[in-house]
Amino acid sequence: MGNRLDPQGGVVLAVDAMTQPPAHADERAASDDVLMTDEPVLIRMFVDDASGVALWPPPRSTVREQTLPMSDDLRARIQEWVNDYTEYILGRTEGDGHERALEHDRRGYALSRELQAELGDGYLVQYEPHTSAADDAQLPRQVFLFSLSAAALDQLPELPQDLRKRLLEWLAEGSRFVQGSDDTAAAQHAWEDEGLLELRPRMQRAWGPTFYVRL
Repeated sequence: MGNRLDPQGGVVLAVDAMTQPPAHADERAASDDVLMTDEPVLIRMFVDDASGVALWPPPRSTVREQTLPMSDDLRARIQEWVNDYTEYILGRTEGDGHERALEHDRRGYALSRELQAELGDGYLVQYEPHTSAADDAQLPRQVFLFSLSAAALDQLPELPQDLRKRLLEWLAEGSRFVQGSDDTAAAQHAWEDEGLLELRPRMQRAWGPTFYVRL
C-alpha cells in the first residue's frame, strides 16, 4: 500500500497496511469466520494513493471485501468515495484542497457508520482518517500512540488495567531508543512491533470506532 497524503502538507505513512490475498471465499465462509471467534471481525476502512480499495479485513482471514454482507447501494457509494479520493490525489479536482479532503474524510466516516449498522455485531468497522484534523465532531477522535502518557490516558476512556499497565511500561521502554543507547536495531523493531501489532489493536477495540489510534 502507498502513503496517504495529508492536505496540510505532510505524508501519513501507511506502515501497517497489508496487501490482501486474492478472493476465493464466499459469504458462507465469511459468516463462518465471524462465528468461530468471540471477538468481532475487524474491518479497517481507509483510502490510500495506490490500491483503489477501501475495506480491509484481517490478513489471512476467510473474510473478503467482495463478500461482506452489505447492500449493493452502500457498496457502490463506498466505491464512489474511493474514486473521488483518487481523482483528488491525481489533481483532477479544483478548489480548497484542505476543505475538500476534510469533507471527504467526514463522508467516509459517515459511510463507515452505515456499514457498521449493516454488518451488525459480528464485525467492527474501524475508520482511519486520512487528514490530521483534531477534535472534529464529524470524525473519530484521534489519539497519537507515541505521545501518550499516564496523564493523557486519565483524560481518555478507561482501558483494561492490564492493557494500561503494559502500555505505560512500553512507552517508558521506548526512551532507550530515543536516547541512542547500545540497543540493537532488532530490539527496537521488536518494541515497535509490540506497539503496532499488539497494543494499538487492543486499544482500538477497547475504545471503539469513535476513536482512532494514530502512530
